[in-house]
Amino acid sequence: MTKMSNLKPTNDFSNISFKYVCPECGCNQWYFLKQLQLDGFKDICDVCNNIFEPDAIDTIEIVYKDKPSKAEVVEAVQQEGLNTITLEACKNTLKTFGYDDKFIEDMITKSFEQIQENDASALIKYALENFGG
Repeated sequence: MTKMSNLKPTNDFSNISFKYVCPECGCNQWYFLKQLQLDGFKDICDVCNNIFEPDAIDTIEIVYKDKPSKAEVVEAVQQEGLNTITLEACKNTLKTFGYDDKFIEDMITKSFEQIQENDASALIKYALENFGG
C-alpha cells in the first residue's frame, strides 16, 4: 500500500454546502457555494415560505493547520487583488528578517501592484530587491 502525504483538495469548492437558518421560523436551509456565489440569489423557506436572500460569497480560502517549512500559498477560488493568505505567508517569512507588519504590508502591496502575482516567493523576492532597504 502506498502512503500519500500532503494530500490537498482540488480548487473546485462548488459542492461545499453552508447551513443557514430561516430568520422567521428557524428552519435549517442548506446551499451549495455555487448557489451562494450568484448575485441576487434568493430562496423560499420550505416550512414558512419566507423569502430571504443570503449574502453572496466571493471566495473561499483554505488555511492548512500544519504549515510546511516554506511558506505555502493556497490559491483563492477567485483571485482579485492580493489575497490574505499570500500576504500572511509573506509576513511570516519577512518577519524573520526583522521587518515589522506595516512595512511588510507596504512592501508586498507595492510589489503586487508591479508584478500582479499572488505568489509569495515572487512577491518576497521583488520586495527585497526593490524596497528592502
